[in-house]
Amino acid sequence: MYDNGGVATSPQSAATKKTGAAKPVRPRRDFEALKRRRLRAADMFRRDKSQAELARELGASAQSASLWYRAWSEGGRKALAGAGRAGRLPRIADQQLA
Repeated sequence: MYDNGGVATSPQSAATKKTGAAKPVRPRRDFEALKRRRLRAADMFRRDKSQAELARELGASAQSASLWYRAWSEGGRKALAGAGRAGRLPRIADQQLA
């Protein structure tokens, strides 16, 4: 379909134009809430809660509980405080942007 100045559009974008419905946008992650959840996990591990109990109570996957337990057992609460950088590393330095 060529209804965009001669540029082909996908059926989805054409349908969006007809219905006026916008494509759903994923919400941004709340990094502070995720950090609080990991720190709650550290407290639960300290109280000898199992990974299964932790996953159920915090609404986390079994895999996340396992990864958190490994990090906690190797580095304590501090190891769960930060999950590291999210997203791709920048290609240029901040000084180059100025």
